[in-house]
Amino acid sequence: MRVTLDDIALANQLAPDLLGRSLDELPPQTRRVLDAIKQIVRERCEAEEIEPRHCFFSRRDIRARLGWSVTQVRVHLDRLRELEHIAARYGRPGSAFQYELLTDYREQSDTALIGLLDVEKLQVRRKPDGNNGHLTGGWRPPARQVQPVEESRLTLNLTA
Repeated sequence: MRVTLDDIALANQLAPDLLGRSLDELPPQTRRVLDAIKQIVRERCEAEEIEPRHCFFSRRDIRARLGWSVTQVRVHLDRLRELEHIAARYGRPGSAFQYELLTDYREQSDTALIGLLDVEKLQVRRKPDGNNGHLTGGWRPPARQVQPVEESRLTLNLTA
């Protein structure tokens, strides 16, 4: 039994729902913090008409949005920093930090990008090439002929 492009397309539709949660690098609570950050950045960018790279937020903003404790917010922000979703831009230990969102705030978090095959690219590869009738992307030129190794040089090198 052979897999068809329709089978791959169906798998691409089903896989994010079935495997998405298990392949997500973020725990659910950290994902919730990231979603709150994206919402804060989105609202500020639209209200102040600024670019996302100029929109900073603080721990206090997140605590006010989620109603969580200082410790909870700190733990999840540290995790997001380690995974390079956010970066600390201003502040130092003992003072207030300002953070920047490094990912796109318009990116939806409910769809998991799990690296499946792109059906459109596969369809392009299946179209025959006009010159040689082979499938594009699947045909390789014949291997180049390798020059034979001369035995005498090999033995001279080994004895030296």
